[in-house]
Amino acid sequence: MAFSDADDRTNAPSPRRLEEARNAGQVPRSIPFTSAAVLLAASLTFWILGPNLWAAGRELFNTTLAATSIRFDAQRPAETIQILEGSIDALSIGAAGVLFVVVLSAVAANVVQFGFRVTPSVVSPDLGRIHPATGIRRVLSGGWWRAAQFLVRLVAVALITGSCIAAIGPELARLPSASEATLPDFFGAAVLGLTLKLSIGFLGLAAIDVSYHRWRYRRQLSMSPEEARDEARHSARGRGFRGLSSSGREHAEQVRPVHE
Repeated sequence: MAFSDADDRTNAPSPRRLEEARNAGQVPRSIPFTSAAVLLAASLTFWILGPNLWAAGRELFNTTLAATSIRFDAQRPAETIQILEGSIDALSIGAAGVLFVVVLSAVAANVVQFGFRVTPSVVSPDLGRIHPATGIRRVLSGGWWRAAQFLVRLVAVALITGSCIAAIGPELARLPSASEATLPDFFGAAVLGLTLKLSIGFLGLAAIDVSYHRWRYRRQLSMSPEEARDEARHSARGRGFRGLSSSGREHAEQVRPVHE
């Protein structure tokens, strides 16, 4: 799709132009929004399933150690294998649940941005997509926006991490005298809480990125006055063509090449 200079494109894109772009796989997609949604969904899933996953992993670890200690004594091998299989099954089910939520959240984040649409042309092989020059142009386009995003995220990570460390400061000071059995639970809860806060912060920043990509998308598809007039003539001719009878359409198909 050819576009004129950006200064000449003062007209909003027509519905037909937007539909053609969507059919070609051109949609206002924000990768940071998808990443933030996946991180938040995974964090919430770990928050819910975390205790069960931790218990299953600990049981698997203990059972493995017990199995190695009694392996040479041949004491109750069947029971040990049964317990080991049960621990592996519990851990696998929990991990599969987390993976399912991650995949589902990634799909949902894209559907929220631009709806559900299957575009075979996007997934079909195209050697032009892996051309080095094309990749460099894609990276450099919008470079200032990516740089600004990186700096803002860096500041957000520093602020959120600092606030989380300050909140658990008194508990960190008591760690040297704490029991070793409480350390995994403490650090697990701290990391999970930090991940939740970071994902919420990233999601807020990603909402701004979504707005920017939608504005940039419509700006790239905007039309010059000449393109808008051609689009209006095309739409009017299409409406008139649809209003003809079947015989009139056949006649129009025969006459159109002569006039064009």
